[in-house]
Amino acid sequence: MEKLNQVKNFLKRMLASLILFFLLCILIDQGIISHHLLFDNFIDFSYIRSKSSILFGKSLKNEYVSSEKINYKNISKQDNGYLLEVDKNYVIKSIKNGVVIFIGKKSDLGTSIIINSDEGVNIVYDGLENINVKLYDYIHKDTIIGSTITNKLYLEFKNHDTYLSYEDFL
Repeated sequence: MEKLNQVKNFLKRMLASLILFFLLCILIDQGIISHHLLFDNFIDFSYIRSKSSILFGKSLKNEYVSSEKINYKNISKQDNGYLLEVDKNYVIKSIKNGVVIFIGKKSDLGTSIIINSDEGVNIVYDGLENINVKLYDYIHKDTIIGSTITNKLYLEFKNHDTYLSYEDFL
């Protein structure tokens, strides 16, 4: 009986997914929704992910986590963010739950990762290697996202057009 309920729930979720997919395709095809909208910052991926996990359930992806806070020796203001002095090859974890919205080069420090937190704050981690996440992954707080290349880690906290202080996050 329980197996039958699991199959019914799966079929309901699959049907709901197909309906949403085809509705989105029709809206884009008719020009009601621009396909460029999908690549703008207009869409709040973390909000969509949190609501879809209620409807469709959680993913089965394995995540590596660490409950350690970021230990830094020195912190200084740089541009719109903060440069932390940490150990070389220091393992960096996510400060908040959120969606990975960018992985790439933004500076000379190394690979940058931007996570859009559930609260709407974009957190930039710069100077990383050994990246453990993929674009559009929903990750939880304390998920290991990579390690530093040198003994420098750049962090930036931005909510819409306002840059925030590190004290609220570290």
